[in-house]
Amino acid sequence: MKTIRSDFKSIQLDSQGFSKNAQDSQDIDLTFGEPSQSTHEDIKAEAIKHIIRNDTLYAPAAGILPLRQAISDSYRLRNNVHYDVDEITVTNGATQSLTAVLLTILNVGDEVIVPKPCFMLYEPTVQLARGTVVEYSTIDDDFQINREKLEALITPKTKAIIYTSPGNPTGTLYNEESDRIMVEIAEKYGIFVICDDIYELITFKPIHPLYLHQEIRKNIIICQSFSKSYAMTGWRMGWVIADRSISDDITRACLIMVTAVSTPSQYAAVKCFDIDNTYLVNEFKDHCDYTCQRLDEMKLPYVQPEGAFYVFPDISEFKRSSREFAEEAARQFNVRVLDGYRFGSESDDHIRISYVCTKERLIEGLDRLKAYVDSLRL
Repeated sequence: MKTIRSDFKSIQLDSQGFSKNAQDSQDIDLTFGEPSQSTHEDIKAEAIKHIIRNDTLYAPAAGILPLRQAISDSYRLRNNVHYDVDEITVTNGATQSLTAVLLTILNVGDEVIVPKPCFMLYEPTVQLARGTVVEYSTIDDDFQINREKLEALITPKTKAIIYTSPGNPTGTLYNEESDRIMVEIAEKYGIFVICDDIYELITFKPIHPLYLHQEIRKNIIICQSFSKSYAMTGWRMGWVIADRSISDDITRACLIMVTAVSTPSQYAAVKCFDIDNTYLVNEFKDHCDYTCQRLDEMKLPYVQPEGAFYVFPDISEFKRSSREFAEEAARQFNVRVLDGYRFGSESDDHIRISYVCTKERLIEGLDRLKAYVDSLRL
């Protein structure tokens, strides 16, 4: 019997990386990267309507036209940027978007620069596409881009850079200087910038998405999703936008992977563009402010989050690995956080806190975290 590939063994099958045996009703969970709110009633009603109407056959590989048109219109109305419907492919969430993109653009051995800390599936997804990950640590630059450090990593094999703003696990937005560096490097070296924009509609200040730099339009590939912005993680609905020179090939990759995305779910997703998600963002902002206030009380340093729903405090004071810190907090005080190591080895002095649970549970969870921190300082 031939052996199977082993480079994915480090991926946790439990999405949050904790054993089910470690979860019980006494735990306060500050790990989950999904909103605790339910999907909007109008979206659910739209799905039901189309199921009853028997809109349940295969959709086109690129997605139904009404949804691709709604996506195109949203970019034009929000930021006066035009993407044709033929440049848009509907996907099973942003994870499939990224996978399809990498399978399309990478040849064996092509390099993808991955700024870290980052979403834990970037690296194995590059590996799945037979590319090579080049790690780039932003931790000493407050999670912003440093031109000299980044440019030093570029080689003739560099095909793409993954660019996520706001980011997971930090909640950090790339500033104008980071954007400018990225635009200039994309132009200079002719490399793709894969923008994981999944948190674009969850920001606490005005933003300037990289796709507004239409001078590098052909270099930019956008991966997006309804999951976070509309509390639809389980619906698995996303999209890719890419220049028409490669958009058909991305659609072909999606066709091979899943044939097409759920038809009634696509019709339901059209309804998202009639819904203002400010009510969600305002709640996330309130939870963010409260969490940062409590971290200040605990004297745990962090970079101020400006979007998404995470904060990434520094725990180096306590002279233990982030995994040890997380396990002790769960075992001794029944509060669960994610160890920073899983987002990159250089992040082992950090933990990730997700603040999208209910406010009541957030308060209790941070009370327990403070009790643990206080015990370490005795």
